[in-house]
Amino acid sequence: MTIEKLKEKCKALSKTVKKQAKTSAKFMKKVVDVLTRRGIAGCSSADFAFANTSVPQPPPQPAELGFPLTARQLQRKTHPLNPPPQETSPHP
Repeated sequence: MTIEKLKEKCKALSKTVKKQAKTSAKFMKKVVDVLTRRGIAGCSSADFAFANTSVPQPPPQPAELGFPLTARQLQRKTHPLNPPPQETSPHP
């Protein structure tokens, strides 16, 4: 592939990225507008009335309130660095 073709592809990709960024910004502006108005134009809260299908959840345990464990922490939890000593049977 020549440098000229690479430059053309780079320009086309740059235009695509700019277009996607502009579209994304427009979408986020609409989302913010909806969230700040707490509703959608032309709709009322009755349009969103759903049956209460939530299931009561048990209260979280203290260990669950921390940050999620990393892979290394999970590995240590399942395979401790210092396992308990194995009982050995005496040899006759």
